[in-house]
Amino acid sequence: MNFSSYAKWILTGEHSVIHGGRAIVFPLKRFCNNLCFSSTSELRVKDINFINARKQIIKLINIASDYTNIPLKEFIGEYNICSTIPMQVGLGSSAAFCANIVKLCQFFGYSGDIISLGRVLENEFHTNSSGLDVAVSILEKPLIFENNNVNQIIDIPNIPCFTLTYSGKSSNTSHCVEIVQNLFITNKKLALELEKKMNISVGLCIEGLRNYDLKELSEGINLGAQVFKEWGLFNQSLDNTIKNLKRLGALASKPIGAGLGGYVVSLWNKWNENLSYCNSIRLTLDNY
Repeated sequence: MNFSSYAKWILTGEHSVIHGGRAIVFPLKRFCNNLCFSSTSELRVKDINFINARKQIIKLINIASDYTNIPLKEFIGEYNICSTIPMQVGLGSSAAFCANIVKLCQFFGYSGDIISLGRVLENEFHTNSSGLDVAVSILEKPLIFENNNVNQIIDIPNIPCFTLTYSGKSSNTSHCVEIVQNLFITNKKLALELEKKMNISVGLCIEGLRNYDLKELSEGINLGAQVFKEWGLFNQSLDNTIKNLKRLGALASKPIGAGLGGYVVSLWNKWNENLSYCNSIRLTLDNY
C-alpha cells in the first residue's frame, strides 16, 4: 500500500493555535512524504531523506497501536519512506510522516478521530502539538484551525500572489515553542497580549482572503510578523530576508512555522520576476 502526505505552510496563527486560537494553514504539494507498506514477518525500514526513520517508525507504530487498539502485529512489515520535504524549515516534515501513519491506521480499519490520532503521533516530535500541521497533511485542503479542531475548510476561488522564500537558516520548533511558553511564566500579561494580536492577525487575513482584499491581508501578515518579533523569534537571517523581499516590492512578509529561521511567506501585488534569484516558491492554485 502506498500513502502520500504533503508539506504545509501557515499563513498566520502560529503558537497561539496551541492555546485554542485560530490559524490559517495550506497544503504545499510541491513537497511530500511517501510511505509504501507491505506486510512481512519482520520490521524493515528503508528511507530516503528522512532522518532516524527506523527509530521513529518503531515509536509511532507503538503509539498508534495503543491509541487505536489495532494489534501491533498488523504494523509489522516493510516500510519504504521517501520524503522530499525539507526538515526544520517550517514545512511540516514530521506532520506529513505522522499523517501517513494515520492513513495506514485507516487502511487497517481505524474509524476514530483521525486528527486526534495525528496530534498524539506528532507529540512524539513536538511536545504539545496543536494538531494543525498533521490535520492539513491528512485532509490536503486549506484550513482554518481552532481549539484543536478543523474549524473550516477554506474555498478560495482566487489565490493572491504568495511566495515562500528560505531565510537560509533552519528552525528548531521545540526551542521556539519553549521560548513562547516561558513568556507565560515570566510575563503572562505580555504573553496574552501577543496571543490576542496574533488572533487579530488571523481575523484580518481570513477577511482578506474571502474578499481578495490585499490591504487587509497585508495588515494581517505584517501584524503576525510583529508578534514574532515581540516573542523574540526573529533573527538576522529572517530580518535580512524580509527586508530584501520588501525592497523587491513585497506588500507584506512574515516567518512561517516556529520562527528563528525557516521560510518566509510574502504577499505581492503581482509576480516579480526578480524573485528567481532568491529561490522563492510561487504559491498558485496548483499548490493546493
